[in-house]
Amino acid sequence: MDSLDFDAVDLLGSGDLVFFVEGDPRPQPRPRMVGKGVKKTVVSTLDEKAQMWKRRVRKACSEAMQNRSGVSRTKLAGKLYGGVRIDMIFLFQTKDKARHGEFKLSVPDKDNLEKLVLDAFEMSGLFEKGDAQVCAGDVQKYWTCDRAGLMVKISRAENVFKENEGDAIKQRPQGLGF
Repeated sequence: MDSLDFDAVDLLGSGDLVFFVEGDPRPQPRPRMVGKGVKKTVVSTLDEKAQMWKRRVRKACSEAMQNRSGVSRTKLAGKLYGGVRIDMIFLFQTKDKARHGEFKLSVPDKDNLEKLVLDAFEMSGLFEKGDAQVCAGDVQKYWTCDRAGLMVKISRAENVFKENEGDAIKQRPQGLGF
């Protein structure tokens, strides 16, 4: 990770978009129910820190798309029509040097972190048809003694079943334990 340029880059013309969002990652707040029986009501979980993080992620995505070697946001979104792969590495700051580089095995949950980021990307105009286009990607959480934030790589998704279309069951992804 030390060798990664934290500015938006186009990796060797590959079409991948890579960028870093500095700040403390926050999860997507979930609505909570209060009350008893049928008289339950939804309580807003508006979290100002989560809203600030979402704005930061949205801004970083928009800037990365605009800075990408002259490609406009709409052209990039057009390129990402279809399946999209998004890899995310969330970095949480710690003063404990023994934890640096270790997985973060505590809250916030991976899925809630991912949801907020995908919502921010959708708001930035990244997708033609919404974040449902995201069909692949890895999400990881680590402790760091360096800058907290989010490393993102956005690329086209590869269809591992495409080679043997008529026999998709036999053509399974490698490494998934099938």
